[in-house]
Amino acid sequence: MDRQRLSHGAVVSFSYDAPTDLGRPTSWRSDLVGVLGAFEGLEAPDDVVLAAGELVSNGVEHGGGVTRLHVVGRPGEIRVEVEDHRPTMGLLHPVDPSSDRGRGLSIVDAVADEWGWLPCEGGKTVWARFETRGKSA
Repeated sequence: MDRQRLSHGAVVSFSYDAPTDLGRPTSWRSDLVGVLGAFEGLEAPDDVVLAAGELVSNGVEHGGGVTRLHVVGRPGEIRVEVEDHRPTMGLLHPVDPSSDRGRGLSIVDAVADEWGWLPCEGGKTVWARFETRGKSA
């Protein structure tokens, strides 16, 4: 993890890569919470962790497994990226709000400022972006 700090200690940029074992969410979530807690301008760190968890869960269940969780914080934004083995998103269907399953991307859509996906080598990257109150680059 790479961090740059201001003199008062707030993190203004960071790059976080989760450990390879994304099947143990307690470990990477607590690490990510620690990083986000010091990030300048972030009002809802729980939303970032929630989105990361949903994207990882989707990658494990529907994407053939997750190969990478990468979270980047820059002045003005945080971006969560999850890579998996499936090259497409497939068809997205509306899900009954009372359903216990299948609402992951709806949750990401509700908490993130923007989300989408891009093809990458060996699969795809699904991402979510969060604006912060920090200075823009």
